[in-house]
Amino acid sequence: MKFWKLASAATALTMSTSVNAAIISVDWQSAGDNLITQDTDSGLEWLDLTVTNGVSLSEIYAQLDVGGTYEGWRYATRAEVAGLWDSFGGDSNYYNGLSTQNNGLFDAMAPFVGDTYVDGNYSSRTPGDYYSIWVTGDISPSGGHYSATAADTWYEPLYETHDFFKLSDLEANNITPDMGHALVREVTTVPVPAAVWLFGSGLIGLVGLARRKKA
Repeated sequence: MKFWKLASAATALTMSTSVNAAIISVDWQSAGDNLITQDTDSGLEWLDLTVTNGVSLSEIYAQLDVGGTYEGWRYATRAEVAGLWDSFGGDSNYYNGLSTQNNGLFDAMAPFVGDTYVDGNYSSRTPGDYYSIWVTGDISPSGGHYSATAADTWYEPLYETHDFFKLSDLEANNITPDMGHALVREVTTVPVPAAVWLFGSGLIGLVGLARRKKA
């Protein structure tokens, strides 16, 4: 009886380990490229902003079709962008400009989804040094795409204690080199960390051993 209680507890721990891994980097086109950020809380995969850095709207739309580079992807809404920021630990009550509540959030996020200004203009800097602009699927009354901005500029003293997060910072009609497109798709499979598989295999082995001893 004690063994089965232990096994049940271990199984619960194994499941919680995989469920709590909210943010995972996975590959897109080749092994090790880590160009997708998977949010297991929302069930969405996000293509890194650096992939579409500076690509025009017309090019993106053309490649969303069957056979295109981005087949299976779609534009994320601003609400979905906010959900991703939340998964990284953000506070959605303050996605309207500078805030101390989200200080450090861009530093945590940029290595995953990309820092479009750094990648487009200052490759010698590291992700999180400046800002990323996300072109979303939400359309303004004038017909342009709303975009969102996440920033932590390296040269502004205020940004040492504040990060900037705004879901309707810009209306994107003409794409600039520091913009990336917020492309998402639904997760088809949720990868389980290797440590969890190893732990599960060991648990199965213990169950088999216990049955043989009982026999």
